[in-house]
Amino acid sequence: MKIIQVTPFLLPSEGGTQRAVIDLSKELVGLGHKVSVFTYNVLDKPEMGPICSSSMKSREEFNQIDIQRFSYSYLASAGLKFSASLSFSLLRSLAKRKADIVHFQGFFHLPNIVLGSFCGKITNTPTVLTTHGLQEAMFDYSHSRNHFVRILAARTIKSVLENIDSFIALSQLDMQVLKDLGLESSKIYCVPNGVDIDKFSNVKLTFGVLQKYGVPSTGPLVLCVCRISRNKGLYYLLQATSKLKNMIDNLSVLIVGPSRDKAYKNWLVEMAINLGVADIVHFRENVPDDDLVRLYSQADLFVLPSEQETLPLVVLEAMAAGCPLIATSVGGIPDIVVNGENGMLIDPGNVEEIVEGVSMLLSDDSLRKRLAEQGRRTARDCSWKNIALRTVDVYSKSLSG
Repeated sequence: MKIIQVTPFLLPSEGGTQRAVIDLSKELVGLGHKVSVFTYNVLDKPEMGPICSSSMKSREEFNQIDIQRFSYSYLASAGLKFSASLSFSLLRSLAKRKADIVHFQGFFHLPNIVLGSFCGKITNTPTVLTTHGLQEAMFDYSHSRNHFVRILAARTIKSVLENIDSFIALSQLDMQVLKDLGLESSKIYCVPNGVDIDKFSNVKLTFGVLQKYGVPSTGPLVLCVCRISRNKGLYYLLQATSKLKNMIDNLSVLIVGPSRDKAYKNWLVEMAINLGVADIVHFRENVPDDDLVRLYSQADLFVLPSEQETLPLVVLEAMAAGCPLIATSVGGIPDIVVNGENGMLIDPGNVEEIVEGVSMLLSDDSLRKRLAEQGRRTARDCSWKNIALRTVDVYSKSLSG
């Protein structure tokens, strides 16, 4: 099968969707399929946003994946981004029958989905859309200060999506949102994100990685990996840490992730100082993958206090690393985490539940071990190989339909 995946950003830009596209593509190639990825020629820098990069190759091969990059335009007055050159190249490829299916990765940048699905219709090529960022996009569109974007959200999203042949929802919640938009249930399939199991196997534990990021190795470590953004609930984690500091000796909290909103991160740092936990809370950015894998494996506990999510890859990564986790019951997290079986679920914004969960798990080695072992089993079920097989099944149904 010849597959074209379309996504706004790709590695080396940071982000869960970018990693998901590459990992899925690698598995699809391993299954014998031919994969091309159409994307923008931009680097999505956390500190400054997307910037065009002339140093990036317009075309290259990575792990037998054909990557093509195109320039894009930004309509500031409408708050919309699109790439005419990408759409034209997509149409040309489909007209020459260079693809059996087009897979849009991500809900952002609707103009490209509009143009791309139109190309699919006129060339009779099935189109698939995975709902990366669906919750965030719906929120942004409906609450935008731009009147045009609000009209688009209210009146045209359904008609835009009706041109897509099949949807891959990352969670049951995403499935329900699509159904609430009036889309046919028969077109919607639930396939979660995957995780690279091999990356977390046979990790060499070394306290050097803790020293590298200024974390003491003498006490328990609570790890949180996420973007430093307002929907991640880090405000509540800091409040909980101020209480846990007096309950658990030598506790350290490491928060790893990029920050585009520097003012917000500075506000969190100032809060840590005011709460008296600046000495045990460590913020780190630009952590390489190899180090991040070791940090997962070194941590005693993983906490994700988000107020809004789709299905974060970090939950599966923590499970794959055997790091017992506490996460909020939002978005697609309850689809993966079963409270008391492979992790602990808490209510968003509940500081006391964070305190109780952390203190309980750090004081109960057998519970922590049991959650970690079951978490590994869950992660294996969500390996990218299994997810790729389920994705191919969606492709086949789209083609037969």
